[in-house]
Amino acid sequence: MSKRIILLLCLLALLLVAGYIVFQKKITGITVRQLTEQPVLAMYNLHDSVNTVAVKKYTHVLLKWTTAAADNPAKTLDKFFKDAQPVLITLEIWPPDNILPVNAANILKQITAGDYNQQFKELFAYLQRKTGTVLLRLLPDMEVYVDEYPWQMQSATAYREAFRHVASLKKQAANVQLVWAPAGYPGTEEYWPGADVVDAVSVTIKGKSELRTDNYPAEKSLASLVERKLHRVRFFDKPVLLLGSDKMPAAQFVPASYDSAVAYLRQNHALVYQDVNLAEQQPLPANNRAENGLLLGLYDPKGKLVKNAAVSVEHLFVNLARLHNGSFKKAFDSVVSRKHAVIVTMEPWKDTNQEKDPELIANILKGKYDEAIKKLLDIISQTNQTVFLRWLHEMEIPITRYPWQSQRPVEYIKAYRYFVHKLTPLPAHIKMVWGPAGDRGSMEYWPGSDVVDYTSIAIYGLPDKNITDHTRQESFSSIFKRKFHRLRFANKPLFITEFGVKGPEKYKKIWMADAAATIRTNTSIIGINYFNFEDSPKAWGDIETPDWSTTNAVFKDFIQQLPLKK
Repeated sequence: MSKRIILLLCLLALLLVAGYIVFQKKITGITVRQLTEQPVLAMYNLHDSVNTVAVKKYTHVLLKWTTAAADNPAKTLDKFFKDAQPVLITLEIWPPDNILPVNAANILKQITAGDYNQQFKELFAYLQRKTGTVLLRLLPDMEVYVDEYPWQMQSATAYREAFRHVASLKKQAANVQLVWAPAGYPGTEEYWPGADVVDAVSVTIKGKSELRTDNYPAEKSLASLVERKLHRVRFFDKPVLLLGSDKMPAAQFVPASYDSAVAYLRQNHALVYQDVNLAEQQPLPANNRAENGLLLGLYDPKGKLVKNAAVSVEHLFVNLARLHNGSFKKAFDSVVSRKHAVIVTMEPWKDTNQEKDPELIANILKGKYDEAIKKLLDIISQTNQTVFLRWLHEMEIPITRYPWQSQRPVEYIKAYRYFVHKLTPLPAHIKMVWGPAGDRGSMEYWPGSDVVDYTSIAIYGLPDKNITDHTRQESFSSIFKRKFHRLRFANKPLFITEFGVKGPEKYKKIWMADAAATIRTNTSIIGINYFNFEDSPKAWGDIETPDWSTTNAVFKDFIQQLPLKK
């Protein structure tokens, strides 16, 4: 090889090394610019009686930190405080070594650990000297599961701890209002840091984080977008700033659409806001299972396991056809004869072929299902055995397997409450069960503390409908942790009314042992119900329908690990 070629190769290598060093060079410092593309479009307060709230013009500023070293904020922020307009500062914190959040260090844990304490103290000391309204909006869009920002795709607990840590540093800066800044996406409430550290809330219309998700926009009209976003923050008694975006500039914001959404919420104010501040209530004491023991139930239509002496509950599903042809009453009476309590899941299908009523919610509210409701009550009233009555379940999943899914949350709430009020006064042995799947956005459909005795969730190992390999199933404990957290505001005893796993006996034993360990340690769970049957083929499309059925041997092994009353 000639000396010239060797020299060229060496030079190329040096250039590559230099380029790598430049690319890896830490990006540090403070970036500040005005966020004209995110104007404050409206401000909503649930206590106001008028629709449109006059909005002052805000100077919206982006403050971006890419270092934990303190800098003097006066150098970068002073120019935005030259008039009497209130200033809204959106604070982003990025890792200094890489601008890509997918490779970022955990910013939230660094904040909580105090890595940015000095920088926050400098900022608050500076803002404390300012007159007028100053709002500090922290780490926005945290609940959207994309990697637009480095604090996304992190645990809700980590976010709440980081927010509360920043609030603890504010101290004497009483003029600074902290803004909790979700996008207003399903699951918003999971990241609520607490009313004691939040002064205002912001949500964004057509923000860039949401636009990256697969199911956006779920609501097409501006009025629908505003309605759903405001509804998602209904448990928090704070003023809400509605922000625009690149895709929703001020020029495209139609006040009439906002007025329409707000008018609808005000029209239903008593339903929507009856549990406002629910998030601040102290949790109920854990259920005393030492006295009552855990309720063990089965959905076991073939009767393979139900004779086990440990079983105290059976699960029945009823539709309109079974209600009217007498088959439900026969099954119900059979359960009662065994001295078992009954979970009754009422599914208002038109017939046994699961024909949907496309106007189901509206027709419930019009009274077209009153006869069926009365007939159901007549049957389940003829016993002293406890009846756990579950109505319009798994409503939050954004599909249309059931005609009560993917509905306007407020209309769903009306239909749930209508059903309960038609049963009123409820006999003492009938307990109302509100039964979301436990997916993101469950609490949007919360019908109110006064019409719920128990909450329920479903836990099945298969994480998705395109997976058939049983070894890729998620553990009971990890699913439970996620779903239980989502329902923490409901603050009601929990009944796991459906759970199941597919696969060979050895695998099921391991999965069920994990389930038993979770059930033993979480005394909020008052009952569990195994789904000992195959799922509905229609729900799984072209892939093999999972069969959750298990054997006597696996079930007995599971029972021995449970905290049942002896």
